[in-house]
Order: sequence, then C-alpha cells, then structure tokens
Amino acid sequence: MLIEMFSNNKYTMQNTGYQEFFQKYLPIMGYSWQGFRKVKKQLFKRLSERLRKLGLEYIDQYEEYITQNKFELKKLDDLTYITISRFYRDREVFETVKNHILPEISAKAKLEQRVPSVWSAGSCSGEEPYTISLIWNMDIMNNKKSDFTIRIIASEKNSELIQRSRAACYNGSSLKDLPEIYINECFIYKDDKYFLKNIYKEGVGFVEQDIRTEMPDGIFDLILCRYLVFTYFSVEKQVDLLRMIVKRLRKGGYLITGTHEKIPIIDHGLLEFNKCIYIKC
Repeated sequence: MLIEMFSNNKYTMQNTGYQEFFQKYLPIMGYSWQGFRKVKKQLFKRLSERLRKLGLEYIDQYEEYITQNKFELKKLDDLTYITISRFYRDREVFETVKNHILPEISAKAKLEQRVPSVWSAGSCSGEEPYTISLIWNMDIMNNKKSDFTIRIIASEKNSELIQRSRAACYNGSSLKDLPEIYINECFIYKDDKYFLKNIYKEGVGFVEQDIRTEMPDGIFDLILCRYLVFTYFSVEKQVDLLRMIVKRLRKGGYLITGTHEKIPIIDHGLLEFNKCIYIKC
C-alpha cells in the first residue's frame, strides 16, 4: 500500500504543470485543449517519456528547452496523436453507410461510368477505411469478383500507424463493435490476433499526410472525418479545414463526422442528412 501511495504521489509530482503546459502550447499548433481533456493521460504519459529522454525533470525546464530549440515544437506535435479506433465504430453510422450511402454511391458511379471514391481522414490503424472495404465487398458486391471497384484513400500523419494499417493485424478489442459475420468471413485468427484477409486490403491506399498541410488529390463521393478536426482542432482551424474538405467532396456526396461533433456554423454548402452525416448540395 505504501509503495502504491508513493508511486501515485510521484506520478502526480512528475505531472505538475502538464495541463497548463498543454493549454498554452496546443493552440500554437492549431489544437484545442478542450478536445484533449478526456485523453489527457495519453498526452501526459508521452510528455513524461519525452522529458525523460531529454534528461529533464520539470516542465519549466522543457519550456526553456523549446525556447532554445524551435524544432522541438515538431517533436511536441508528434505527441498529440490519439489511437482510439475500432472497426464499425458507431454502429448506427455504418449501418447507414451500408444500407443507404454506399448503394447510392455505387449506383451513381455506375451510371456515370467512373470509380467511386472514399477518403478516410485520420485513419489511425486502418480500422475505418477497412470497415468501408468490408461493407463494399461483403454487402455491395456480395463478395463477387468484378471490374467495378472502389477507391479508398486513408490519410494519417503518424508513420507508425500507417505501418500498422498496412499490416492489418488487430487485437480482439478492435473488432468488438464489428458484426460477427464480418469477423468470421474476413479475418484469419492466429496467435490471439485477427489478420485481415488480403482481398479486403485491396483497393485501400494509405498516405502519410498531416491534414493541416496536405490532403489527398481528387474528388470524393464520401469523406469520413471523424474524431479528428472537429474534436481536437481550434475553431479557426476547423473553419479553414472544413472549407478545404468540402471542396474535395462531390456534389451530392457525403461527409461523416463523429457522433458528438459539431461542424462550424459557416456557409459550407452542406445539408444535414442525419446525425453527424451531411450531404453536399
């Protein structure tokens, strides 16, 4: 008990001033502290590890280090990635994607003789874009080989997460929201891991991009920007990025945000189709 109490006190002492630090520096990088409050333990842990690596003990020493080493802001920015992601996260949203959005996109693309396209922004370890691939192959194409394919682009700024995405190897917790039929048909279970079958990896491309400075080329029928821009970024940055996102959305295309996110109230040319789902008019 004494050891546990000492450990907790030591942790508290080491994290003194961390919240104030992030409240100061997150806006400098275009983020909002409000969005990070629920995941602050992730930030604090990474910051502690960064200080330890630099041989620093207190946060004011790190602030001085940043002042003397401007490149450190990039290192600090690299600590802000959030790794909360699952297949079929927010089931009602993906039921709408399966039953309405992808069938409509498919029909329009066939009529116009083009390839339908989807962009998953901030794709973490690949669960979201692969969910689209599962639905497309299992429900839209009924697992039939066809020349009619879909283009799925997934962008993520963290190179390590890109590597994980391409490996497509997941713990059971990542699949807990996924309907059982997909788990049974689309994954190989081995050594307590779930490996996505290669056929469902086809057509999904991963690009290392920071959405604040770069976005995929092309026009998209569906853009998923969930739990990224409209949670973690400042209002000013949200406005700028929303305008850029809408420019990449085809007329009649869909934008999906997080279920508890609100997009900025500006003249963006979007109509609310459903909760957290918008259509470009």
